[in-house]
Amino acid sequence: MVIEEMRCALLTHPTVESTERVGDDVIMRWVLRFSLQLILLTGPALEGEALWAEDSPDIVALIQFSPENPLQGGAEGISLRGGSSGWGQPTPAPLQRRGIIFMLNGAAPGSMGNSSENPPQFSLLVAPLLSFGNSSQNAKSLMDQGLQHLQQARYEQAIAAFRQALELDPTLITARYDLGLAYFSLNKFEEARQAFDDVHRQNSEHRFATYFLARLDLIQGNLEGAILGFQSLGGQKPVADELYYLGTAYFRKDDMQHAVHFLQKALVSTPADYRIHLLLGRAYQKLSRKPEAEREFALSEQHRSVYRQKSREILECNTLLNSQPLDSAVQQCRQLLDGVDPTKLVSLGVLLAERQLLDQAVFPLAKAVQLDPENYEPQFNLGLTYFKMKKYAEARKPLEAAVALRPESYDALALLGSVLFALGDDYQAAEQLRHAHQLRPADEKVKSLFFEQLKIIAQHLLAGKNYKESVAYLNEALSLRPEAADLQSQLAEATAALGDSAKPDQPPSH
Repeated sequence: MVIEEMRCALLTHPTVESTERVGDDVIMRWVLRFSLQLILLTGPALEGEALWAEDSPDIVALIQFSPENPLQGGAEGISLRGGSSGWGQPTPAPLQRRGIIFMLNGAAPGSMGNSSENPPQFSLLVAPLLSFGNSSQNAKSLMDQGLQHLQQARYEQAIAAFRQALELDPTLITARYDLGLAYFSLNKFEEARQAFDDVHRQNSEHRFATYFLARLDLIQGNLEGAILGFQSLGGQKPVADELYYLGTAYFRKDDMQHAVHFLQKALVSTPADYRIHLLLGRAYQKLSRKPEAEREFALSEQHRSVYRQKSREILECNTLLNSQPLDSAVQQCRQLLDGVDPTKLVSLGVLLAERQLLDQAVFPLAKAVQLDPENYEPQFNLGLTYFKMKKYAEARKPLEAAVALRPESYDALALLGSVLFALGDDYQAAEQLRHAHQLRPADEKVKSLFFEQLKIIAQHLLAGKNYKESVAYLNEALSLRPEAADLQSQLAEATAALGDSAKPDQPPSH
């Protein structure tokens, strides 16, 4: 009970030191004060304070798991000083397997003998029972292997191990749940849905399977299904960040009142989650509540900065990348930050991109975009990474999404304008660069690129003898660089061709 309460506290009130987010697929570690390590091989990663326990010789490395909480495991995972019964009851240490066989056969423990007159009546039971025991033990061994692979972000190997375990023992609900997590982590959403549906068939009240099924609905655009799923988790302490995703579902439905309501509730549990502040700001913006929107945007930036500075996983990954051989450091960083948490995935992608490991940065960022498309961070950083790789066509979509999410983001506007310039989409590039220049008129890089873009458009219009529109673009370009003699000549040429009707117009929208 103490462990369960402690776990619930960490799930609903995570700290930077304990965990940044629930939902990652790493083991949970609890250290007992009296030198015994309690290891719960489960989905999420939570590191709590050291846990006091009574000095009881009966407590060993594993405790009885609750079938109601897959963060602990399932009823199949029981071991208290003896074997694992597989039926949800611990096996007392003094009770030996031979004794069980004798009792099942109706023979007294002392009646076993070699007399030909008294052949042992239990012999037919020995093989199947031992076979069942070995099969159950093998299944749990494979499940443990799968959990280790899951911890180390080796998802394909985890899937293979869990599937083998389930072939031996289909009742292992923890293996089936973690199989779903592994598929989810690889963005294999149909396979993940099948696994979580199977978990529900075994236990219809499995709240974490419900959580992931609702997230799958949200990813695949089934907003009503997602809302029903997330709402079914209400009335108790939050499982993870379902209130954020519930707010996201209502936001996508354009139901801003409900979006604001659930995002505000989400902040009660996790006030430092910068994603919630950002989405809440966007909802306020759509409701024309500008002061509240600006406040939430500022809080989002503040909490994002603090997270980047204090996150244990980010700091540890930074240290590894600075001190370890590259391949080893990257693999260890994946163990720390890969999984199903978009925030950690963005951190992993950014850390890799900062070290010019651009190809390796793409996967976690693209994965975060798919898991949480309403989040500005993965969209912008994926676009930036593609831009640095000179993959301008690939950069366009996430950057357009980033600008749609934050229309006043100077960085996103400037980068999107640069991408469109490189792709030759001149009018769209001019529109984005114009907006960026209006936000920061003193930035010389954007000013220069905007000037060049206006020149290109004006020259195309002159070549097509579209003098009136060319005059508008030439005038705008000259407002940026009045000393540009070549543009002054072109403007004179266009004005002369137009005659007295030539008047400076605003650049047309295209």
